[in-house]
Amino acid sequence: MKAVGLPGEGWPRFDGILALGDDELAGAADDFGHLVRRRPAAVLRAGSVDDVVRLVRHARQAGLQLVPRGAGHTTYGQAQIDGGVVVDLRRLDRIHALTSRTATVDAGLTWSTLVRHTTSAGLVPPVLPDFLDLTVGGTLSAGGITGTSFIWGAQIDTVEELLVVTGAGEVVTCSLSREPELFDAALGGFGQVGIIVRATIRLSAAPDSVEVFRLPYET
Repeated sequence: MKAVGLPGEGWPRFDGILALGDDELAGAADDFGHLVRRRPAAVLRAGSVDDVVRLVRHARQAGLQLVPRGAGHTTYGQAQIDGGVVVDLRRLDRIHALTSRTATVDAGLTWSTLVRHTTSAGLVPPVLPDFLDLTVGGTLSAGGITGTSFIWGAQIDTVEELLVVTGAGEVVTCSLSREPELFDAALGGFGQVGIIVRATIRLSAAPDSVEVFRLPYET
């Protein structure tokens, strides 16, 4: 598939980096599963929410396909695209607010970074992935089923509010009481209805200690 609107054809200016090199494209063509290869035409390392807005609006005008990507820990090509643009959100990694009950963070922040900040305040997200170096936006886009989900539900059940860039290039704040249809569709939606760029997540008291059991079995 030939991508439309590649550099030199009216691209907007970005705060981040539009990567076109073979190494960057080859890396974005693979994921954790190593089962599917889809080579993009470009990778935008977004430097701001405005970058995501600019790219989405440009893509609508140019007929260009996009896919958001965090740590690339998908197993079957969900964060890859042939001939389009991968939107790498890992540079959006700020903690905007941390209170006694919630954390508001960028989608590219890793859970490990968030936990380092919350545990110092005696708090922790109630549902964490087994591998903490995944991004917040990545696991919320996938649903976030983890080892504690049988008690607390999925990670998406702990989200109070999202900031989403829609397919129209609009920045929308949504929650259960505000734009609830977009809120429900974006959580676990793999970026199909909008790109999650920020999330407000509930926190709970951090336990004094935890036990982890690994039970090997023969297949």
